[in-house]
Amino acid sequence: MNGENDEAVAETGDDEMAGGALKITDLDVEGWKREIAEIDRQVADLMERKSRVQRKLSAISELEDHWEGASPTFVPHQSTDEHSASDMSLIDAIPSVIRKSGKPLTPSEIRDGLPKAGFNRPFASSYFYTAIQRAAERGLIVKTQNKRYMVSLSANGTH
Repeated sequence: MNGENDEAVAETGDDEMAGGALKITDLDVEGWKREIAEIDRQVADLMERKSRVQRKLSAISELEDHWEGASPTFVPHQSTDEHSASDMSLIDAIPSVIRKSGKPLTPSEIRDGLPKAGFNRPFASSYFYTAIQRAAERGLIVKTQNKRYMVSLSANGTH
């Protein structure tokens, strides 16, 4: 595949394929390579996040050994607005930005508000849109008819 319009043709034996051949262009291959790179970056982010959580659990386990019969007092869960920036994922930060604004926001407005919400880690712009989609899939945010996002009622603590 040397030229921009080069195609690889693989015989499939599948009668449903046009002419029995599958055509794959350089653009297809480049797209798949970009997708793999993005997945690798997401996996690295998740591994880093997993490591942070494992360190927290390990620290709690070590503290339990020193409590010697005393019961620990656990603080009730607080909203993601209360998390430190280092603990906040991009998916957590998105509803936080919207909540702080008090109104539905466009993706650009959300991205611009991330530093004010305490999220300063770098991320690929393509992952930003994936994070918005995942926040919506998890019910944290909902898309309005005018293509803005608002915090879902269930994420606000309202049922």
